[in-house]
Amino acid sequence: MLVGSYGPKRFVVSKKKIYTVNDLNVSSSIEFEDKENGKGIPIKRKKHDNGEEITVNIKLVSQCCNVMDEFNSWKSMKSKAIPYYFLMGNRKLSRYKLVITNLSMSDIRMAAKKEVISSATLAITFSESGSKSKPLTSKKAKAENKKLAAKATRNCKKTKKKVGKLVQAKK
Repeated sequence: MLVGSYGPKRFVVSKKKIYTVNDLNVSSSIEFEDKENGKGIPIKRKKHDNGEEITVNIKLVSQCCNVMDEFNSWKSMKSKAIPYYFLMGNRKLSRYKLVITNLSMSDIRMAAKKEVISSATLAITFSESGSKSKPLTSKKAKAENKKLAAKATRNCKKTKKKVGKLVQAKK
């Protein structure tokens, strides 16, 4: 039975194989900045939408998969940074595609008398890759943009005056 998926990875539960999500956390946050509205009244303005972040824990057991091979497979996907939808059942957990931003392995158990890992917990963090949020801009960049806009406005007014004088001269 298919429990969920992320790109080429499939989370399944069957008589032969248990490869599924043990723990799932979904979070979303927005950064705000405090400003004054000109009358000394403080207001909060949206500064940046951090988007959604999903953290998943997967219990890897040597009876179902080679633990190190599975870890290296996820690590390879993280390095490629290809975004995919994260599905649980047949539902997307985020409206945007996600990339792997963090990967760690803990609770590592070694097999007796072997140099093989018998079990471990894999923690994977996924973050939005295509959100429509505006990037943060520095105060200096905002000031430069304001100056350029003012200059463009002045140039536009000068051009209109020149065009107006030319039209009057021709009449």
